[in-house]
Amino acid sequence: MNDEQIYNWIEQGHELGSHSLDHLNLATLDIQNKTNQIVLSKKIFKEKFNIEVKSFSYPYGIFDTECVELIKKNYMFAVTTKRSRYKTNTFEETQIPRVPINSNTSIYKFLIKILTFYEDIKFKK
Repeated sequence: MNDEQIYNWIEQGHELGSHSLDHLNLATLDIQNKTNQIVLSKKIFKEKFNIEVKSFSYPYGIFDTECVELIKKNYMFAVTTKRSRYKTNTFEETQIPRVPINSNTSIYKFLIKILTFYEDIKFKK
């Protein structure tokens, strides 16, 4: 998104999350570069758009314990690419799984994905 799209998004009341500065595999970086990727992206949103970013999405869904610790200190939530329904007291708030929904997902499939155990058994690892 460019700056104009971001301002428009904010004006419409939508929330923005961070996805790092450069979309790198965070698990391959040293602690200083991880910190820059995770923390500076949030700082830029605050300085440029005057918003508090509460959520983070791990690039490629890849993270390690250092990443999780940085997320815990700087964000309320983080999502992974692990596929499952979110269940309270099952997942850490820094490792929330996703249920992928896109423009091709019918209302029937949408309901199956969020109301049944479909995602839990179909993509169990």
